[in-house]
Amino acid sequence: MLPKTSKNFHSQPVDALKCNYAHIIATALQDEIGNSRHAIKRLSRLTGASERTVHNWLSATRGPSSLHLIALARHSPSVNQIIMKLIQQREISEHEIDRDVATVVELLQESLSLLDKHRHSQAVTPIDEGQDDTSL
Repeated sequence: MLPKTSKNFHSQPVDALKCNYAHIIATALQDEIGNSRHAIKRLSRLTGASERTVHNWLSATRGPSSLHLIALARHSPSVNQIIMKLIQQREISEHEIDRDVATVVELLQESLSLLDKHRHSQAVTPIDEGQDDTSL
């Protein structure tokens, strides 16, 4: 028999996250849509999971699989926010979004101005001396 050579690289934070994962997602879903039969059916339709699976999510018995989690994040702002917190991404403030939009608008205006100047410089051509202005 071969000796076991694999090492367990799981750290306590990962184990703690694994234990809390189902509860965290369940809380987010319950806060947003509740725990009713209607909520279970709605989540089932949105994610493609069975109603029993969704019931397990809402009761924190099990957490959603990766594909179901992606579908939940797409349709649920609270789950999306929880995921961002779990991966330790900071939320983007409205001020940052406004600043970025203002920068993009400024760059677009500058680009349009440059294109307009280029178009006018190409449109202005000298008139041949042999032609009179009435032929234009």
